[in-house]
Amino acid sequence: MKYIGLRRDYRNITSLPISRIPFVGNIHQFDKRSHVFSSLIVRMAQLSQQQQQQDCFCLWYSLWPMIFACTGQNLATFINNSKQLVKSFDYTFLEPWLKTGLLTSNNAKWRTRRRLITPAFHGTQLLHNFMLIFNKQSCIFARRLGECIRTGEKGKAFDLFPYISSCTLDIIAG
Repeated sequence: MKYIGLRRDYRNITSLPISRIPFVGNIHQFDKRSHVFSSLIVRMAQLSQQQQQQDCFCLWYSLWPMIFACTGQNLATFINNSKQLVKSFDYTFLEPWLKTGLLTSNNAKWRTRRRLITPAFHGTQLLHNFMLIFNKQSCIFARRLGECIRTGEKGKAFDLFPYISSCTLDIIAG
């Protein structure tokens, strides 16, 4: 039923073609290795822009369309849409941890909370006050990463989490 409903809803949107393989979508093209998935996304973006003259494309993960915007203008269309504020199914996994805050809430609840915090971000002076802290901590972060690269084994991966966490906390505590 979901597939039939999606076909009906999306049939007139040319940049969101219905998958030719019902219930499977593009899953057969996915790979658990991130570089393979990334190359698929890049290839699809190039195809949609060059051959189809479109600035977005759609991959189907089973019954769920994943829309990828290829330009900033196209992305702005989705971000600035204040009418459609229903979050995707994926956000339900965050609710036990984050409850229904600004990130996970929908429509009226989201609008109310957004109105409360918006004035805090419109004062440009507020951000300017933190630029020295951002710049200082970013330089420290870059220096620490440089040390890791110089002292680590060539070609061996290393965990960035402690460095990013430290930088984040240093900026917050600034």
